[in-house]
Amino acid sequence: MSPVQAIYAKPVRERDVEEQADLSETPHGAGAGDTASASDFDSAQSAAQMRLMLPRIRIDAFTTSTDLAAIVGRVAGDRRAARAEFVLHRGGFKDAIDHFRDNLPAQLIVLEDQGSAEDLERNVEALAEYCPSSTRLVIIGTRNDIALYRRLTRIGVSDYLVQPVGPRDLLGCILSIFGDADQNELGTVLAFVGARGGSGASTVAHNVAAALSGPSEATTLLIDADIFGTAALQFDFTTPQGFVEALKEGESLNYEMLDRLVHWRDKRLGVLSAPDRPDGSVMPDMGTLRHLIEQSRRLAQFVVLDLPHGWNPWIAEALASSDRIGLVTTPDLPSL
Repeated sequence: MSPVQAIYAKPVRERDVEEQADLSETPHGAGAGDTASASDFDSAQSAAQMRLMLPRIRIDAFTTSTDLAAIVGRVAGDRRAARAEFVLHRGGFKDAIDHFRDNLPAQLIVLEDQGSAEDLERNVEALAEYCPSSTRLVIIGTRNDIALYRRLTRIGVSDYLVQPVGPRDLLGCILSIFGDADQNELGTVLAFVGARGGSGASTVAHNVAAALSGPSEATTLLIDADIFGTAALQFDFTTPQGFVEALKEGESLNYEMLDRLVHWRDKRLGVLSAPDRPDGSVMPDMGTLRHLIEQSRRLAQFVVLDLPHGWNPWIAEALASSDRIGLVTTPDLPSL
């Protein structure tokens, strides 16, 4: 169990807060009893932003007040955050630092702080020792100080929100950081292929995908591109759509359409399965396959390609589009 007391024993996956109204109806900056006007969010930029959806990221929120914990719960229950995974902890900077000494940091950390400005800057630097440069940090504090805000952004803080903060404020802040998939870092493609049939490349690919999404907690997409693929059987699910249906979309496929074709076992591991019958397969066009892989990069931190044994143009294209290639062999003459 983490040193930090988790308010929710599991990530906030369902609508755990009683009031589940669409946050688009909540006035900007409005908390309990706040009567701020919704006109603050009437700009075209803000309206467009609030129509976006968060990608499949994990968000660790550290709160010291029950009010802010409830607001995080409301944000987690909003439809625009449906793909994100929220984990709520009780505590502030000290608890967050203790937690990340032994646990991998999320893509985003939301942290409530009520200390002095000097302590805040020191705490940010202390927390940074346990987080990679790709981790984003949003601080919610009480000091309305533009000089402090500028100092924090200079040392890497993504945003600083001043209390009182409403659900729409927090969601809008997160969307401004992660809501535009075009600006997000693209995922890494790992391709696995056997030196010969029956070498176990599919087993290796499936286990790598499970390991990346499990202990490593990385959003992972497994693409089963084998005509006799077994990913659906391996992960115990059936679906009428998958790899072939994605290819049929051609160049019109975008990451949101791909997201609907993927079978998500949880919020971190998705599988784009092979056709359930060999006669339902198609020979991928190289341009279409390349487009599918590029859209997959926008959907997950890691894309694992389970490729069939063989050497034809589309397999060569898949290997050329990959960042890393795993060649699975057995110690025998056919593999050599």
